[in-house]
Amino acid sequence: MRVRRVAGLVAAATVGLFAAAGAARQAPASALPQPAALWGFAPGTDRHLADYEQIVAWFRQLAAASPRVRLFEIGPTEEGRQMMLGVISSEANLARLDRYKTIARRLADARGLGDAEARALAREGKTIVWVDMGLHATEVAPAQASVEVARALAGDESEEMRRIRDNVIVVLVPVINPDGLDLVASWYRANLGTPFETSPLPVLYQKYGGHDNNRDWYMQNLAETRVITRQLYQEWFPQILYNHHQSGLTSPRIWAPPMDDPVNPNMHALVQRGISLLGVGIMERLEQEGKRGAQGYSTYSNWWDGGMRSTPCFHNVIGILTETASGRFATPVDVDPARLPKVLRSGESAIEPSTWNPSPWPGGRWTLRDQMDYIVTATMAVLRLGTEYREDWLYNRYQMARDQIAAGAKGDPYAFVIPPEQHDWPTAVKLARTLDLGAVEVHRASAAFEAGGRTYPAGSLVVLMAQPNRGFAKDLLEAQHHPDRRQGADGPPKPPYDMAGWTLSYQMGVRADAVARPFEARLERVTDFAALVRHDPPGGPGPFTIDRRLNDAVTAAMRALRQGAHVSATRDAFVIDGPGAAAAARASADLGVFAALPDVMPSPGEARPLRLPRVGVYRSYVAATDEGWVRFVFDRFEIPYVRLTNADIQASGLEDRLDAIVLPDEDAKAVRDGHAPGSMPPDFVGGLGTRGVAALERFVEAGGTLVALGGATELAVTDFGLPVRNVLDGLPATEFYCPGSLLRLAIDQKDALTAGLPAEQAAFFVHGRAFAVDPGGAARVRVLARYASSDVLMSGWINGPRHVEGYAAALEVALGHGRVVLVGFGPEFRGQPHGTFKFLFDPVVESALGR
Repeated sequence: MRVRRVAGLVAAATVGLFAAAGAARQAPASALPQPAALWGFAPGTDRHLADYEQIVAWFRQLAAASPRVRLFEIGPTEEGRQMMLGVISSEANLARLDRYKTIARRLADARGLGDAEARALAREGKTIVWVDMGLHATEVAPAQASVEVARALAGDESEEMRRIRDNVIVVLVPVINPDGLDLVASWYRANLGTPFETSPLPVLYQKYGGHDNNRDWYMQNLAETRVITRQLYQEWFPQILYNHHQSGLTSPRIWAPPMDDPVNPNMHALVQRGISLLGVGIMERLEQEGKRGAQGYSTYSNWWDGGMRSTPCFHNVIGILTETASGRFATPVDVDPARLPKVLRSGESAIEPSTWNPSPWPGGRWTLRDQMDYIVTATMAVLRLGTEYREDWLYNRYQMARDQIAAGAKGDPYAFVIPPEQHDWPTAVKLARTLDLGAVEVHRASAAFEAGGRTYPAGSLVVLMAQPNRGFAKDLLEAQHHPDRRQGADGPPKPPYDMAGWTLSYQMGVRADAVARPFEARLERVTDFAALVRHDPPGGPGPFTIDRRLNDAVTAAMRALRQGAHVSATRDAFVIDGPGAAAAARASADLGVFAALPDVMPSPGEARPLRLPRVGVYRSYVAATDEGWVRFVFDRFEIPYVRLTNADIQASGLEDRLDAIVLPDEDAKAVRDGHAPGSMPPDFVGGLGTRGVAALERFVEAGGTLVALGGATELAVTDFGLPVRNVLDGLPATEFYCPGSLLRLAIDQKDALTAGLPAEQAAFFVHGRAFAVDPGGAARVRVLARYASSDVLMSGWINGPRHVEGYAAALEVALGHGRVVLVGFGPEFRGQPHGTFKFLFDPVVESALGR
């Protein structure tokens, strides 16, 4: 499927500013540009979607016509489209924009301010309200509504709108996922008027993350995430953030805060209070305008750190989301009242009025226009509250930062220390860099020091807790302990929103020591993280050795092969020599992989020659987010691969074209069957089928390596008749429940497929598997890693740990001349768990080694 690229955007190496020059006064609202004049249809028209280029073009027109609007290009997406941000306020406020940004920055930092000075700044400043639209691209209404919000803010002369402009600076991102909007608009237009008009997209609507583009906000793997994060924490420092979403057809017409329990203790209490205030204000305004079906409280908790609105909450920002009921793209739908849920998640009736659903929606016609009306009303409610409580929002931002700094100075913990003695120092530096991207200050010790009863050497990294974003740093570096919440005393667990545990240092395999009490150390702020690993490469023709404990050793090996060097491998090291060795060493100087060389070279004959692996990654048309993350990890570590469709696998000769194939985590039925005929255009129906499964089996029997992750392991086990079984299959949630948590692995370090891994490592377990080996086939099976036999939970929540403890988490099964590698957890989940990436890397490397 070819998607029309956005054209006409001005490329800029630095941030570009677009504003009306020399406008003396505001044009009347009637003179502002109408989207219909540019697009040929009005926003919200049935069966019409504006794409990114159209929305950008209209915002340019608006900025040219109104001195109340400024536009900024803020950075490229993964596919190279320029992201855009609009700032809308009164002419007077925009004339003093730098002053108001300075006030916001000072209040957000709090250091060097006293309460009196902060209060004076809060009186002087303006509320900065961030509003973003179109993150999940199939949730089409917010991006379409962005033009109506902007036009009203720029041109409406009502008393309320004047007060909003005078007191609020609106930072509006009309499309936060430009690539996705163009994919969706192109797909929808291509199928208009056909039986497939409302069929689902067969590809991810973000290059790597798909729907997980709202799950990347502490890790910042995606280009779009990093662009927006810079704006939030380095440019605008908003007090309020409003992140628009949509939910299913039969959901409440709009969900709004307050949030459900549990509450994350690393968020300041004022965040919780502010969220509730905004949510109630939204629902009140909807009620005033006769928009029924607004529901609050249940469904979304304030525990997880990782979403577009939740991560800012750990930065003392009042971050909210709403979920407006969706339709079928821009196609109207009729919702039968009988299809509406009868009970809310909180247990109350969804049909009769209740505290958080006092005017249930009765069903009926639901259009794109309806969705946009709810979105515009909710946005204006937030902006009105931003006006009414202006001074409070600003002072609260200061107060939260002040309190976080004070708590950190008090200690427990006072700091986290990342010593240089790590299993994988370059990965430890990546952790520190991730914290820095998230506006956490990281320091480096210039001399040895003592803290918490230990001596740390010079070069240790120190994250002091006495800083404004203490809550964010602490949340990523300590274990989560999610409460055991159930629906009734003996009922099933209440699912958390997204994950229950995510401790980033555990995921990345990095030692980060919590130090409870204050200590003295000579520290300097780290500003160049690359310098912590960069060094002069060894010269000459080699041989050079690279420690395979380092993830980036794989990158260095791939670069060396592309440079024409000879690369061989042992279980512990890659060895590089030959004519291209010196060039290969220079190509990897930025990786830090030559910093810890083995003292002894491998014995003759011990190392086996390595060639560039030939890897295939299966791509289902039931687009699987995990497939995107597999590609992301391979791209970041420069492992070559091709994407395999059903037809590619069904074709003969896989064994002649590929060394290894990865089946990403996906329901086995979706892999086998795909979309049903008649539900999608013919090119996108069906799955692997019996023909594709048989081709995979022949590939393995001929000597290939098949790596199956998560749900895809079921296909390999069942269809290939492997002598293993998932011991969790069929267990009810009352027996076993582990929602997105970190479990402890015990790893067999002697196996070639665990090269470079430590003896113990955290694994991200979400809808995971645990395997038992059938005695009759045990000779064919090698267990690579087991879930720990006790104390298996490292971070998060688990009920019934006995059901996984001691069982296999990853194993290799011989089949013919090849192997099937089954991984029951997410070794590359959302690109976060660097500590388990080798469960992907090692089978790929092994598949390309000479025998």
